[in-house]
Amino acid sequence: MRVAWLLTVAAALQAVLLVALPRTAYANELCDPFAGGGEVSLITDGNEQYCVHRFLTTGATSFVAQQSLSVEYLVVGGGGGGGSSDLFNEINFMSGGGGGAGGVRQATDIPVLSGAHTVVVGTGGTGGTQNRGANGGNSTFSDITAIGGGGGGGSTFDPVSIPPTSGGSGGGGGGRQSWNDAPATNGADGTTAQGNSGGDGRNGSTGGTQGANAPEQAGGGGGGAGGPGGNGLTNQGGTGGAGITSFITGLAQGYGGGGGGGHRGDTGSGGSATHGGGTGAGGISTAAAGNGTANTGGGGGGAGRGLDQGGNGGSGVVVIRYLVNTAPKADAGAPQSVTAFTAVSLDGSASVDVDDNIISYHWTQSSGTSVALLDGDTATPGFTAPQPTGSSETLVFQLTVTDAFGLTSVDTVTITLQGVAELTATKRVAVFSENGNDCADLNATAPPEPMTPAAIPGACIEYEIDVENTGPVAAQGISLVDELPASLRYQNAQLGGDWGAGTALTTPNCPEPGCEIRVDDGVLAAGATATITIRATIN
Repeated sequence: MRVAWLLTVAAALQAVLLVALPRTAYANELCDPFAGGGEVSLITDGNEQYCVHRFLTTGATSFVAQQSLSVEYLVVGGGGGGGSSDLFNEINFMSGGGGGAGGVRQATDIPVLSGAHTVVVGTGGTGGTQNRGANGGNSTFSDITAIGGGGGGGSTFDPVSIPPTSGGSGGGGGGRQSWNDAPATNGADGTTAQGNSGGDGRNGSTGGTQGANAPEQAGGGGGGAGGPGGNGLTNQGGTGGAGITSFITGLAQGYGGGGGGGHRGDTGSGGSATHGGGTGAGGISTAAAGNGTANTGGGGGGAGRGLDQGGNGGSGVVVIRYLVNTAPKADAGAPQSVTAFTAVSLDGSASVDVDDNIISYHWTQSSGTSVALLDGDTATPGFTAPQPTGSSETLVFQLTVTDAFGLTSVDTVTITLQGVAELTATKRVAVFSENGNDCADLNATAPPEPMTPAAIPGACIEYEIDVENTGPVAAQGISLVDELPASLRYQNAQLGGDWGAGTALTTPNCPEPGCEIRVDDGVLAAGATATITIRATIN
């Protein structure tokens, strides 16, 4: 969701955002005008920035929306405590089930009106002592409730006063093994859409006495938010059900793993270690049962040894986030085709930001003959096109657009550069003959030296005009005019052999005064030099 506040505070925040503030301070500056409550952080997810409110302390508090928002939430109930068992004639042949995971509720694009909304973080259930563990506490956000995980099933020698029990709801608690030859109980079902069923407990051989079924005692694993708990096996408590993984805080985090069941073996079965489930202690081990991880809704492991307490369930968590900023979209403009030595304008003015937060434009050249950009930190810089290294060349420019909260977008534009011909003309003058002999014959050989380069009436003067193309492409349609002064009388002229096809030489009004030697439709290849030879006598 985008809101108008961004339009008014962008300039005010700019100075704040450009200094190295702690993450919490940075987040509070940006998020406070939207909502308050919990631990606040700012995360970047792709091209978007979100304010994240995490509620970790058990009990009730509030999420206070300063305006209507569209939020994403994750609500996880507290995990159930692991079950335990008592002794029969000082022998433990019974075992407890793992605590169920806290129920999980999550959704996106949920409208939240401005005002205070109740948040409750559920406590983890206490592990049982000689009976089932306690259920975890419910977690709530507004009218959304995640049911606490069911306590793991426990067992007792006295079926009348304290009958064998199985776990509760949320992620269903694991079933526990029964006493003597009574049937083992099954794990409870998880609450619909919040958790899965717990695993079944296991008895030993039927019909035995106090020790006959002892080797095969096992409690079922607690149900997880992402999968059911495992059944107890021979001397092996059921594994806790897998939880779910959420990226709502910006990092992968596991929630809602069930606790492992207890048993009479040497080691306890595990909950899902990456999803918060506790590990059950060994049946004859003195080690304590594993506890669920706080703020994940993980269930505690069941205790296998008589009189040992089951593991405590992990506490719940409530996480709420909402979109506060979207990256701009850079637009470097349409491709262009230009010729050398012309003025070129780049245009990034079509760049947009749905939050209207663009604060800077920055252009760089990524390929091609280097140019000097004028106003390269504006939307519309310019440069003078250079001569390409060949007949044509591609120049590529990159535009980076940055918004007030540091998100950027990049786009490129291609400029196709066409080369042009560059012509220079030089003239050389020499006396061909002092007496004017053979002046009109361009094939004649000049008389031997000496000749005096002086304005002697009747002397023959020879001009040579060199035209050089230093550009990377051929020159087409060259037009060149040389008008003889009144002191000279035209005798003859011709083109050198380096002129291209179609080049025409004309001599309008020659040999009269105002005589012109003209080259029209001239063609000169790149890198070539062509000549024009002109003869005239001095009046």
